[in-house]
Amino acid sequence: MTGGNDVRGDARAWIARHWDPDLPVRTWWSLLADEGWQFPSWPLGLGGRGLDEAATKVVQEELAAA
Repeated sequence: MTGGNDVRGDARAWIARHWDPDLPVRTWWSLLADEGWQFPSWPLGLGGRGLDEAATKVVQEELAAA
């Protein structure tokens, strides 16, 4: 499991590379799902990142900030 600060940094970096306000919502959700950020608490290999509740909250904070 990754620490909260590592998750925050990973999420911020990924968002910085991929966020584009001109992207259609459908494309954005596909990008999130492809990388496990859409449902980060889901298991690896099933569309998630296997993160615990605290780390998932960190990801949600970063997505909301973007």
